Amino acid sequence: MAWSPVTGSGGHAEHASSPFTVTLGAACVVDDRVIVTASPNAGTPVEAITGITGTFCGTFTKDVESANTIVGGLDCRNSIWSAPVTSNGTPVLTITWVGGACSASAAAYRGLDNSVGAGAVDATGTSTNTGGNTNWSATTSGSTTAANELIIGGYADDGEGETPTAGSGFTIDAANNGSSISVTALESKDSGASGSTKTADGSTGSNSGWVVCVAVYKLSGGAPPSFTPVFRKTLSGIGTKIGSRQVHGW
Repeated sequence: MAWSPVTGSGGHAEHASSPFTVTLGAACVVDDRVIVTASPNAGTPVEAITGITGTFCGTFTKDVESANTIVGGLDCRNSIWSAPVTSNGTPVLTITWVGGACSASAAAYRGLDNSVGAGAVDATGTSTNTGGNTNWSATTSGSTTAANELIIGGYADDGEGETPTAGSGFTIDAANNGSSISVTALESKDSGASGSTKTADGSTGSNSGWVVCVAVYKLSGGAPPSFTPVFRKTLSGIGTKIGSRQVHGW
């Protein structure tokens, strides 16, 4: 089964104190998957997302998290979380964290594995840059095991007023752009062939620094069942059936 974005589902928000909410832009159905990139920042390296909950959603789990990095003078950390949708409706997410200000960008996708936790994720990676590079990227630490999975890239900075641009083939599905509090952006792309590492990338207008996470999500279901021909001799003893065909002269 191929994955697809839930059209118009992107949502984002920011706040100076915990908690805050992000409302998705469209209704979801059972077995969709909500994916969030969230980034708090602070003047000292203590910030972290401590939890995400959502109406109409199952348990959110942290699929990948970056190290703390000084970006634009403030310590910044980014992470990607996800949860399966368990009942139909428009999810409202509540995000809690420790540290300074925080923003989050979220969207929903269809056709993905509906497991809770690591079982839904094929590969992850992170990357940080303290400045001097307008091109942002992160590459998975391991190779993917299946083709045409969903690559999610999560971009964050400490509120540099950026409007991140998606990399080649990617689409930005949600973004908290232009913020002086915290910029986040969530992008998606088909992973293509299996058996290699995958990179999420893009660019920004300045070189003040960034924190990027990448996660590759598995598709729902597995390989189609194999077909084993059934060989059966007829009762009359004058032929053999292979599947549904009669072969005479046995």
